[in-house]
This record gives sequence, C-alpha cells and structure tokens, in this order.
Amino acid sequence: MSNRRYKQFYYTFHKKPVQLDLNFIVDSTNGNGMGIRSLKGQGIASVFMNTSASFTATYNNSVNLTGIPGGTSALSIGMPVQGTGIPAGAIIASIVSSSAITISLATTGGAHTGSVTYQAPGNPNPGAGIIIVNLQDCYNRYLYGSAGFGSPVSGTPLTSVTANSTYVIVSVGSTTLAQWQAVGLPKGITPAVGVVFIASSTGAIGGSGAVEASIFSGVDHVELLGDPNQTIISNAGSQAVILGQASGAYIVSQCYFEGTPTAPVNGTVIGMSILLSSSSQSATGGE
Repeated sequence: MSNRRYKQFYYTFHKKPVQLDLNFIVDSTNGNGMGIRSLKGQGIASVFMNTSASFTATYNNSVNLTGIPGGTSALSIGMPVQGTGIPAGAIIASIVSSSAITISLATTGGAHTGSVTYQAPGNPNPGAGIIIVNLQDCYNRYLYGSAGFGSPVSGTPLTSVTANSTYVIVSVGSTTLAQWQAVGLPKGITPAVGVVFIASSTGAIGGSGAVEASIFSGVDHVELLGDPNQTIISNAGSQAVILGQASGAYIVSQCYFEGTPTAPVNGTVIGMSILLSSSSQSATGGE
C-alpha cells in the first residue's frame, strides 16, 4: 500500500530553524580513535567519545616506534599518542611502514616495549559517557536537543532460538528465506544483518545464519552540559578551529545511569536530534 497523501501545516516562531539528525555506534576500542564508529548525519563534522585504542611498539630514546604487530593501517598523522617514556603532547609524525611510525617528540627512559594509546586528531578523549558533537557549519542559536538509545547485542552468536524471545540477525549466512520465516521472520521482510524479529518457535535456525539477543545499553538518559550557545560560531568568516577541526560549534552531552555518569556499552546505537537557528533575528516573544 502506498503512503497516504495528506496536507500538513507547520508553524513556528523560530526564524530559519535547522534540524540536524545523527546516529552512531559507541565503540571505545575502535582503531579510528574516535570512540565511535558508523557516524551518519549531514552537517556533522565528527563525534568524539572516550577511546582506549592502542597498539604495542618498541622504542629507545628516539622518535622511532617499531615492531607494531597489528599494523599501522588504522593510524594517521596527527594522532596524539601516550605511553611510558613518551613526552606529553607527542603526535604521530609519519607512517614509515606497516610496522613502524615516527612521533613528533623523542621518547625518554631507555628501551621500552609496551602499549601506546592514541586518539583521533581533535579527540580530547573525554571521560566515561561524554559525547562531543562537532558541527560543520555556523549557526546563531541552539534551540533544542534530544537523544535516544538502541540496544547493543550480546556478542554471543546463536544458531537456535527460543519461542517468544527477541533476536537480531548478525549473520544471514546460508540460511534460506524459508528457514528464517520458519523461526519467526515476518513475510515480506528480507533477512539482513540488523533485522529484529520475535521467534515463533523453539529450535535450530538452519543453515549458517546466526542471531544474538539484545542487552541493556547501560545508560538511561543523556543530559546537555553547559550552554551550547557559548560554543557556537555565528559568523562563517570567523569560523574557528574547535577540537582540532574547522567548525561552527561543538555541543557536549553526558550519558547517565541512575544519576551516575556512565559509558554506554560498546555496540549501543545513539541517535540525536539538534534544533538550531540560522538567523540572527528574534521572533516576537523571544527565540
């Protein structure tokens, strides 16, 4: 059935309102050093959260870090690095090979082999549950924001289901459409990673497909921190470098669980909506 046609009238006192919608997946261990992955949303320069990204390297009173066993494909020039004997403020200066890099400041303390942590350029690596949204463009005023959560999956793939339980497909594999429908996938829905369904029976799925159960994200709400109108650049000609990037604003929020600052479980999907004004004029009654 096609979408119903209807007339819609929408009035607002706001002048030139702009709504930005974004979503991303919390991933503190991701090699990008952002603390998140899969950012989607126009007008968003970046999103930063706490990251524990790291690699192992060997170094000895020089700028050379060698013997990186996991490779250097996730690393980039400008990433801040920290570790035993690495001076504060050091960044990656060059990618020498798949197992070696140089940094901007020579290490101290003699020979050392150990963990080196790093962040994406501009990521200040905030505390647990902090979300920094960096906007691409300039605006005049922050008006409103909201956020919601999508539950992560358990991390334990299952090849069988229990009736009336909820599952998320994590691998379609060789399981046929008929087999997915036999365990509860509604007709008309194509099996794909991320599809959720309620199992209609108990038993094996069949084929090599797999599902996982959803788990609690670990947080119950998000609160805005500070006054975002103080971190908005309203004049494009005065666009600032905020958190290491050309930006029109940054907005900081905190995730909580029962009043305590808390990091969402990795794999949690966070969606946010931000309403801003791109006009310097005020409507009657204020804006």
